[in-house]
Amino acid sequence: MEGLNKLLQTIKDIKTDFNKNLEIEGLLITMYDQRLKHNNNIIKQLKNYFEDMVFKTIIKRNVSLSEAPSFGANIFDYKIESEGSNNYLNLSREIITNHNTMGKTNIILGKTIQHVLENNETITLEKSKRKNHLQHFEPFDIKKRNYNKLKGMHKKEIIKSLGLVYNDIYSDTWMYRIPGRATVFRKNFLYLYFVDNHVESLELRRFKRS
Repeated sequence: MEGLNKLLQTIKDIKTDFNKNLEIEGLLITMYDQRLKHNNNIIKQLKNYFEDMVFKTIIKRNVSLSEAPSFGANIFDYKIESEGSNNYLNLSREIITNHNTMGKTNIILGKTIQHVLENNETITLEKSKRKNHLQHFEPFDIKKRNYNKLKGMHKKEIIKSLGLVYNDIYSDTWMYRIPGRATVFRKNFLYLYFVDNHVESLELRRFKRS
């Protein structure tokens, strides 16, 4: 929300000093993960504040969207049948529909960017919720033992975080040795269980050697 405030101020400065005709098509929500309450809270606040300025189409988190830039390709050339491709096709249809029905790209029902800029309004996120959900932005750290961060990750993301070690890339169960009061006779292991190449659940086990 802080970044959005700064961006709106930048747009205002540009309109004032350089290009008074600058207009914004709308606000597009990307990298959405419906499993995170924080994501849903942000969407609710954006829609309450910006109303119809927010595109109805939402770009969800998608492995293919993350992989495409690595291959120097757009999502349509890389994997046309992916959910990410469908999301952007829906966005294109929505923009075309807006143009056809409204006649101008800068006219949106409800609030407009111009209205927001002229009123110098500040977008704020409820402090209590903001504080509670900062953990969503912390990267996984095996030393902090925040293992729940691994849930939902794709196998490729797990490999980047933990490596492959002796696991079979095609197996749906992976095992890792983890630190923490381990001795010759006691060893700690982290088990990851995959469904459709994403971590569905995990389990911590300690084995005692007799």
